[in-house]
Amino acid sequence: MNRTRLAVSFTVFAALTAGTAFAQSGSSSSGSGSGGSKPTGGTSTSTSSGRGTTSTQQQQQRQPERPIFLRGQVVVDDGTKPQGHVAIERICNGVVHREAYADQSGSFSFQVGANTGMFQDASVSSMQMPGMNPPGSSGSLGSSPGIFGNSGGVSPRDLMGCEIRASLAGFRSDSIMLTSRQAFDDPEIGTIVLHRMGKVEGSTVSVTSLKAPKDAQKALERGRKAAKKKNWPDAQADFEKAVQIYPGYAEAWWELGVAQNAQNNTEEARASYDKAIAADARFMPPYFQLAQMAANKSDWKAMAELTDKVLALDAYDYPAMYFFNAVAYYNMGNMDVAEKSARSAKRLDSQHRIPRINYLLANILAAKRDYPGAAEEFRSYLKFVPDGPDAQQAKMQLAEVLKKTPATTTAEAPK
Repeated sequence: MNRTRLAVSFTVFAALTAGTAFAQSGSSSSGSGSGGSKPTGGTSTSTSSGRGTTSTQQQQQRQPERPIFLRGQVVVDDGTKPQGHVAIERICNGVVHREAYADQSGSFSFQVGANTGMFQDASVSSMQMPGMNPPGSSGSLGSSPGIFGNSGGVSPRDLMGCEIRASLAGFRSDSIMLTSRQAFDDPEIGTIVLHRMGKVEGSTVSVTSLKAPKDAQKALERGRKAAKKKNWPDAQADFEKAVQIYPGYAEAWWELGVAQNAQNNTEEARASYDKAIAADARFMPPYFQLAQMAANKSDWKAMAELTDKVLALDAYDYPAMYFFNAVAYYNMGNMDVAEKSARSAKRLDSQHRIPRINYLLANILAAKRDYPGAAEEFRSYLKFVPDGPDAQQAKMQLAEVLKKTPATTTAEAPK
C-alpha cells in the first residue's frame, strides 16, 4: 500500500459527499430513494438538437418556483419546552441550511430558503475539491458565503430527500422527511423531538449574538443579504460596521472572515476567524474555516489541533470532524489516533452520508497490516458508492489486500 500517494488525495478535505452525489445521480431519473416519480408512459422523452434533454426535463426546468411554508413544534423527550436558542435546519444531500429559530414556546414557522442567515454546517460538503459539489451545495470555500453559505430559492424538486431537524447544544434531534413536499401542501409538519445526550459545550449559534445592539444586528443582516448576492465588498463593509459597533460580535467576525476569504484575502480572513474565537471560544464555525485553511496548506498538525478542539466542544454532532481529524493524523503517520477517529466517524455517520470514511479507514487498516479489516472497509466503500471518485483505486487496493490475506479466495477479488 502506498500511503504517501494516498495522502495527496486528502490534501483538500476529500469531497466528503461526492460519493453521495454519485450514488444519487444514478437513480435520479427513476426517482428511487429521493421521493421522485418515473415518467408515465404518455410522457415524451424525445431529445432536441442531440443534447439529450427530455421534454419532461424541459418542462421541469421551466416550472416557476413558488414559496413553500413549513411550521411545527420542538419539544424535549421528557415533554418540556426546550430552553435555549433552538435553530431549525434543513438537510438536503448532506448539506445543512439554517432556516429559522423556534420561539420560547418551541413553535417555528418559515418560508423554505428565505432566511438570509441560513447556513451549511461542517458535516458536509463545502470543504471540497472543485467540481465535486453535490446537488444543492453552494460550492467550494471561497466561491460562496463560506461553510455556512446561502443557496437562494428552493423548489419542490430541490426538497426531494430533504429533512428538517432542530439544533440545540446538548441534544440530538429527530428528523422529519420532506419527501414530495409541494408548494400548496399543508405547512404543518408535526413535532420534532430533542433527546438529551452527554455534555456539549460548542454551538453553531454564538451567545454574543443575543447581546448585540440592534444597529449591529441590522448591519450583520445587511451584510448577509449582500453576501447572498455575492456582493462581497458591500458585505465586508457591513460586517465591519457590525464589529465596529459591537467588537465582541462573534458571528459578525466570522461572517467578515468569510467575506474576506471570498475575495482571496486569506490572512485577513484568518485574523477575523481568530477574533470570532476570542469573542466566543464555544462558537464553532470559525474552527471549521480555520481547519479548511490548514488542509489547503497541508498543515496536518494545525488541522489536527483545530479538529481536536471542535471534538472537545461537541463529540456527538459532527462525524465529518472525526473524519477530518482522522485525515490529519493519518497524514501525520499516527495510525492509532487516526483509526480511533475514523471509527468514531463511522459510528456517528449511521446514514452513510460520508462514504469516504470507509475508504479512509480501509487505508488506515492496510497501513497497520490489518488486511482482512481493510478488505471489509474497501468493500463497504464500493457498496455505498460503486461509481464514486475513488472506486477504481479502491478496487485495485482491495485486490492488493486480498493477495495479502491467506484465507481469501480469488473469487472474492473485485471485478
